[in-house]
Amino acid sequence: MPWRLRSHALSRLLVFAAAVAVSPTEVLATDSLSRPIATSTRDAELWPVELRLELIERGEEGPERILERRRVVVPDGHRFAWETSQFTARGLRTFAVAMVARHHLDQALELEYELEVSEAEYQGLTWSSYWLHRLGLAPRPALADKALRFAEADIVSLRRAPFHHSVTIGHERYEIRVRATSLRG
Repeated sequence: MPWRLRSHALSRLLVFAAAVAVSPTEVLATDSLSRPIATSTRDAELWPVELRLELIERGEEGPERILERRRVVVPDGHRFAWETSQFTARGLRTFAVAMVARHHLDQALELEYELEVSEAEYQGLTWSSYWLHRLGLAPRPALADKALRFAEADIVSLRRAPFHHSVTIGHERYEIRVRATSLRG
């Protein structure tokens, strides 16, 4: 009986020694458990992307006016949402932008975006109430519920040039510019 136990232990020891002899003996940094886990084999997904956004009001005759600027750094493949509101002569106009930036081959960046423009017009607005408000003699008129005025979603590929998108609402033109930069070392 003791001989069988010894032979069984010996066979396990030989199998272990064979496994160690076949496996590589040097330890690499990629074998570490401290390395982030990616969902694919590309290391590009581990690098962040810098997004620079501008909302610009484009006058027909006058110069363009930058209404809002935003700079944000997001991880590759993560969603970023941004919303800004501007009061106009007719009410409150809200721009909502959601983006996902991903690395692509040849140092290109894919930008998946959604753009929504909604507007809440003033309720019961008369010329006298408007001018009293503009002169600071009366409170701002009440706003109606928001109504969607424009919606669009698309996927674009960027290299070095920024992405420009123009939107016309009524007689007013707006432009959204996005510059995406990979922050790979």
